[in-house]
Amino acid sequence: MRHYGQGASVVRPRLTPIIENINAVLVAWRRKRHAAKPDPKKILDEAMQLEPTTRAFITETLLESLDLDQDFAVSPEWLEEIRRRCVDIDSGKATLLDSAMVINELRGKYTR
Repeated sequence: MRHYGQGASVVRPRLTPIIENINAVLVAWRRKRHAAKPDPKKILDEAMQLEPTTRAFITETLLESLDLDQDFAVSPEWLEEIRRRCVDIDSGKATLLDSAMVINELRGKYTR
């Protein structure tokens, strides 16, 4: 056994590479853990490039993932309307439009 510096712990020379490797793995893990968080604006910009049906699916999935304290009261009539619209979208009977396109059309139509 050899002593490495004053007050250093006793380390067997053959363990030093293993300890250095473990240290490198820990440093890499810490860097990965503290890596920059995803930019929500960038994610949103990229999502807006997707097809409307894909965006609708992502929106639905995100909304369902929220843990709301209280459910919203929805009348049976609205539940039936929601189901009907979902069936129409899934079957292709209803055509989804890009919201930016619709807003631009409306602005053009109602702005002087």
